[in-house]
Amino acid sequence: MPVPLTNLDVRRWGDLVDEGTALVPRFAPEWDEHNASDPGITLLELLAWLVEQDLYRVNRVPERHRRKFVALLGFPPRAPRGARAAVAVTPVAGAPPFALPAGVALAASVAPGAPPLRFRTLAELRPAAARVAAVQTFDGRGHADVTAAWSEALAFDGWGREPVGFGSDDAARAPALLVGFDGPLPAGAPLSMWIRVIGGADCDAQRAAVRAEAEGAARACLPARPRRRCEPDEDAPAPAPDPWLTHHSLQTIWEQLDGGVWSPLPADDRTRALTLDGPVVLTPVAAGTPEQVGAVPTRLRWVRCRVAGGRPDQAPALLEVSVNAVEAEQASAVREAFTIAPDASAPAVAPAPGARVRLDLAFTPDGRLSRAGADGGDGSPEALVLDYAAPAGGRPGRLMCTLALVGRSSGAPLQRLHLPAAPVTGGAIVVWSLEPAGPVRWEPRDDLDSSGAGDDVFTLDAEAGLLRFGDGRRGRVPPADAPMLAAYDVTAGAHGNAPATATWSLAGADDDLDRALLQRDPLAAQAAIAAVRSAAGASGGAAAEDVLGAAGRAAEEQWAHERLVELAPEPGGTLDGLDPATVRTAAVPARAATALDVERLALAVPGTRVRRARAWAALDPQDPCRRAPGLLTVVIVPGWPADRPEPGDELLFAVRRFLRRRRTLGTRLEVTGPRYVELGVRAQVRLLGGRSADAVGALARAAIAAYLHPLDGGRAGHGWPFGRDVRRTEVLAALDAVDGVDHVLELELTGSDGAGGCGDVCVGPLSLPALTGVEVEAVA
Repeated sequence: MPVPLTNLDVRRWGDLVDEGTALVPRFAPEWDEHNASDPGITLLELLAWLVEQDLYRVNRVPERHRRKFVALLGFPPRAPRGARAAVAVTPVAGAPPFALPAGVALAASVAPGAPPLRFRTLAELRPAAARVAAVQTFDGRGHADVTAAWSEALAFDGWGREPVGFGSDDAARAPALLVGFDGPLPAGAPLSMWIRVIGGADCDAQRAAVRAEAEGAARACLPARPRRRCEPDEDAPAPAPDPWLTHHSLQTIWEQLDGGVWSPLPADDRTRALTLDGPVVLTPVAAGTPEQVGAVPTRLRWVRCRVAGGRPDQAPALLEVSVNAVEAEQASAVREAFTIAPDASAPAVAPAPGARVRLDLAFTPDGRLSRAGADGGDGSPEALVLDYAAPAGGRPGRLMCTLALVGRSSGAPLQRLHLPAAPVTGGAIVVWSLEPAGPVRWEPRDDLDSSGAGDDVFTLDAEAGLLRFGDGRRGRVPPADAPMLAAYDVTAGAHGNAPATATWSLAGADDDLDRALLQRDPLAAQAAIAAVRSAAGASGGAAAEDVLGAAGRAAEEQWAHERLVELAPEPGGTLDGLDPATVRTAAVPARAATALDVERLALAVPGTRVRRARAWAALDPQDPCRRAPGLLTVVIVPGWPADRPEPGDELLFAVRRFLRRRRTLGTRLEVTGPRYVELGVRAQVRLLGGRSADAVGALARAAIAAYLHPLDGGRAGHGWPFGRDVRRTEVLAALDAVDGVDHVLELELTGSDGAGGCGDVCVGPLSLPALTGVEVEAVA
């Protein structure tokens, strides 16, 4: 539980006066007048008042100390974040090919009359003329046309409803996602797609978590990939390349159909086998030939994502497959138009619009440029040039670039400079000072406590746009009159989130920037674009976090054990069976001190999709009837296969590795999958008047299957509890609740031994029931 803040001194003014008066005879025995009218007592009361103020301040924790405390705990306040969106650009039919370089500005209009939000693309996009005309899936047995669901932005199964063939060497039986295009594919040119997956929205956080776990495993000399039977023991290091883009088990391959043959495609797939939202950039080897494939009667040009090996933790549910899509961030670079003095020296290399260069700059006392060249050396300010006009004929010149003149240094210690615009996106900023010896680049720090007298450092308040410099002891003081330049981006934070109904456009977003990057007028570029849209809108934008918010995050993690105990307070309780949404909102503990911690950690292994986790203390999975002190057994249940989900070796390895690095020392840990007790149900029910026997029988069979399901069964609908016997009375109640059933005439439960009867079916602690058959006869 939280430790209460101690009160360092509880004395008040009256206590201090009494204490001081009591000490007078000891230190000044000749002072015998202690009445309130005595001038000495008045001075004593004044001193007590001053001391009381000091005691009040001693018991307070200043904001600076709170910020330092949460940073030491590993929870510094988060900087402002810009919203992100996947934006699809549809070119005009017949328009010549064109490219949108990374950084191009797009505008999202959320409401009429409101100023548009500025976004910028994070990768280059070359819109292709081909459009997605159909989407279908192949589950290993047959194709299913999901074009209607895709066109209405409804979820559909990425590998089909009941995929089979995982782990098969036969490519013809492997599940696949097929995308059909209505026109020739851009042979030899990139084709950008965006895939959105249910549960894969926070892709950056997931990739960072997978990366951190893989790097931690490598530091601990543990393998980053699951071992095969022929590989050495799991304590031998075997790091995998790019683990945050590689699924721990499932491998996929992109292919193109051309001339009736599926051929591999060069692909940069960042969806991690369709488990994360992300881009897929394909490079078609040919334009493709129109062919009729699967359940879609139209002849189209097809590409597919096929399972090449392994197995999923859960079959993916897709929400979006967009072509000509690129990720965009709600942020824009701060820029300033500087005036070049008419008598400025001519630069050896003139700045060229659209180029990112190191600038050689010098300012006059009135703020104009006396030198503006693109031949600056290392350490010079770096910026994107948006416009440049050299001075001529006594007229001043002009330089517009992504730099801002923050001000001039006063030369005083602890000086503050305000940025011309804020908040600063991600707290990322670069500051230069133009000094007589040359430009100096300053580095941002969270604080200056450990800085030396000669360190070129500063601190940033990203929300307020405030720069703070040192005092000469902790951080160097910028020299007097030195121009201070800054390069950074600004964002609207939480106000930059845009709905899917927002109207997007290129022209008018940031014409100066787009003109420099596109090397043509933005209106001409807009004329080649038929539509710009975002199927999901922009999300993820947030304002800067204050210290209280950071302290709250720290408290949630530090008290994660207590929060889990609050969810399952009974002795020997478990998180399994509780509302999964509630459990997953609880903070993940850093270490596993209890069985509840182990269960929560098993649900949060980076890169995996574990639906259920149940921890058993002192239980040996090889001999459940024998008590095994010091052993903790964890049973995990993924989401696939749907009827009898079982984890593969790779998933067991990933969870085991994650938990072993966080277990209590001395604890033996075993991770296993569930055992299934085969169960058959045969029943006879009496119909209500006027009901169909076939319809009621089908409802009854579905009700039994749902009630005993390992993922969605049980009374609460969170999965059949581990170790809970299948009781005859409960099955009777489930049948009796079926619409159209008057009462149950007969019920027989058949266990794994094949003997049926009127009793219950025993289910062990590590086991779940698995239906082998349900027979329901409905009689009038």
